[in-house]
Amino acid sequence: MSSMIVRTGVSLAAADMPSQPFSRSFLQGAKPSWSRGRFPTPRWLTERIAHYLQLPPAEIDPRVKLRTYGLESIHALSLCVDVEEAIGLLVEPTLAWDYPTIDAIADHLTELLSQGRAVAPPPR
Repeated sequence: MSSMIVRTGVSLAAADMPSQPFSRSFLQGAKPSWSRGRFPTPRWLTERIAHYLQLPPAEIDPRVKLRTYGLESIHALSLCVDVEEAIGLLVEPTLAWDYPTIDAIADHLTELLSQGRAVAPPPR
């Protein structure tokens, strides 16, 4: 039986995990610099992806597919959690695969927010 991680209703097999070990702080990272309810900018998305991949943000082009940089399932799920916590918007765990660039994700989130899909973030 393989070990599994369950996060936001999605199971990941151990084979889907990054080859390098990471700490809990990897999933938490820096908090967003804008107030709740405001859209996360492409810059914030770039900074989050750079944090997950341990790359300088300047090396990430918002028009390039994220898998080019080595984005893995755990990173994609972390991004979904960060978006939910930052703006109260529930997104599908396949967000980074369905919208494979930072620009595409930003456009999609803008569209969802314009439709009033944001929900109140959970109380802390």
